[in-house]
Amino acid sequence: MNSMKRSLLLAPLLSSALLIVPVQAQAPAAPCEDGTCDDSASNGRKEPNIFKRAWYSVCRDFKRNNNWPDPFVTTDRANTRIHFDLDTANGYRVQNTLSEHHFVDDSTELTQAGRLKVAAIINYTPVCYRAIFVLRDENPEKTAGRVASIQEAVAQINGDRPPVPIFETYDKPRGTSANYVDEVTRRYQATIPDPRLPEETDNSAMGGSTGN
Repeated sequence: MNSMKRSLLLAPLLSSALLIVPVQAQAPAAPCEDGTCDDSASNGRKEPNIFKRAWYSVCRDFKRNNNWPDPFVTTDRANTRIHFDLDTANGYRVQNTLSEHHFVDDSTELTQAGRLKVAAIINYTPVCYRAIFVLRDENPEKTAGRVASIQEAVAQINGDRPPVPIFETYDKPRGTSANYVDEVTRRYQATIPDPRLPEETDNSAMGGSTGN
């Protein structure tokens, strides 16, 4: 009985060993690092290393499951932040736009306010947003003259720093002339009342109520 039990126990082991030996004989001797092996003796093309690719998939899935959601949430965060980046870029574009009140009437020459605005764009705007936009006029020649005036001012202010690009735009920024703003400010200051001390209060009445 004991010998029969031993034979019954050894039979599955022997059968599994017979199945394993041919598989080990067919396995490649030296798999490549990229998961493929060079089988030039058979047909001259690379065959995939199934065992290595399977182990790579197990390791990849294990890391993904343990790092969730970090490998995938980065794209969602970038898509959310890109709207703020677009708003910032559009804000600088409007701020850096020179419209008709930055030029002399019926001329393409920059006013003093226009030259100061060009200098502010060059000196204080971050490099990634350092660009000048000029509002297009109905007359293309007038627009070209404005661009030429801006280029001349940039050449005098910029010096040896990297060149500042100049673009034409149709988007008119909200604003008004400096003369109007100055006139409104002057009239507001002219109507300010004279400074005066606050009226005295009845301290005795306050003290009496406090004492009670």
